[in-house]
Amino acid sequence: MYYATNEGIYSWYDFACEIFKQADIKINVEPVPSTAFPTKAKRPHNSRMSKKCLDEAGFNRLPAWKDALLRYLQELNM
Repeated sequence: MYYATNEGIYSWYDFACEIFKQADIKINVEPVPSTAFPTKAKRPHNSRMSKKCLDEAGFNRLPAWKDALLRYLQELNM
């Protein structure tokens, strides 16, 4: 079993900002540190996924995340 993500590195804040930008919605998105939502589980400092195993298994890389988001938002407006 493999887990894959679209290309690019982004935070949840970046993702939220891009959703509103692509949807042409003017809104101020405020960044919130994860420390504002305490949990018993420790959060990793770096949770980016490595794609090394996908590459070695011959899988093609997925499109850039902004492109995938654009196509998803276009599909919602169908």
